[in-house]
Amino acid sequence: MPEKGQMLVDVRTGGMCQPVADDPILSSAQGPWSGVVLEHYAPTSIEMLDLAPPEHRVVIQLGKMAVLEWKENGKFRTLCRKPGQVTIFPAMVPFSLRCGDTGGVIILSLEQRFLRFAASDLLSAPGRFELKQEVTVDDPLLHALGLALKNEAEAGYLGGSAYGESLASALAVHLVRHYSTRQAAPREDRGGLARAQLRRAIDYIHEHMAENFPLSTVARETGLSLYHFARLFKQATGLAPHQYLLQCRIEKARQLLLSTNHTAADIANQLGFCDQSHLTTHFKRTFGVTPKAFRQRLATRKKFI
Repeated sequence: MPEKGQMLVDVRTGGMCQPVADDPILSSAQGPWSGVVLEHYAPTSIEMLDLAPPEHRVVIQLGKMAVLEWKENGKFRTLCRKPGQVTIFPAMVPFSLRCGDTGGVIILSLEQRFLRFAASDLLSAPGRFELKQEVTVDDPLLHALGLALKNEAEAGYLGGSAYGESLASALAVHLVRHYSTRQAAPREDRGGLARAQLRRAIDYIHEHMAENFPLSTVARETGLSLYHFARLFKQATGLAPHQYLLQCRIEKARQLLLSTNHTAADIANQLGFCDQSHLTTHFKRTFGVTPKAFRQRLATRKKFI
């Protein structure tokens, strides 16, 4: 996993440094996601000279406009990064910049393997590819995905690892499609998931639904990359893998409410929900009533049988 604190490589010495002294307001470094780390930083001043990220990074401007001094061809030039705009830092590509007030940013760090998996499905032929360094880009989708990951982290990872990793996979695919040095050309699906692959995936989800497992684990059961598996799984079932997992948990909760005296809090804990409130929210969204009301209706019906 990428390290907490946005560690960078000093290309002059080869050592690691942490150019931002302040801790992030929010960090997913200790969260359940695999392959991506989100950090939210308050406004600060920075000076980063001849540094390179060890993994791919996407910086999204959140607050007020930031005035950047960006070094290009040996000279600094002044650029403005407006709220919503994005900077893309490819892994191990050096850069130099100065900024008196960053204005508040989200930084998404993606392991290089995420891009490799996305590229394996998108590039017309295997081979080396790189991301392009972009200083100020208007990209509504990157902005929206960053905000979605931030909201999920702030909410306590209610969707578990599967939801966050689905967002990260979409982000990786978008980067390969639009900011890669090689042209993306999606491969043909050849009929989608084979029946045996789908069965292995579904069996794994049902057997481990109470666990907070990475979505990439299910993908490995089918021998596919995370992105390719998620796409074909939705074609086969009509649901994204994290939606299917949630549906399984909700249905199992309904069965336990019908057949046991376990409290809603106990059921939430048994099935991998964050807490009773998390179960109640999704149960009501699915069945139109809370678990408590569901049991009360059941008890009322039994009286008249």
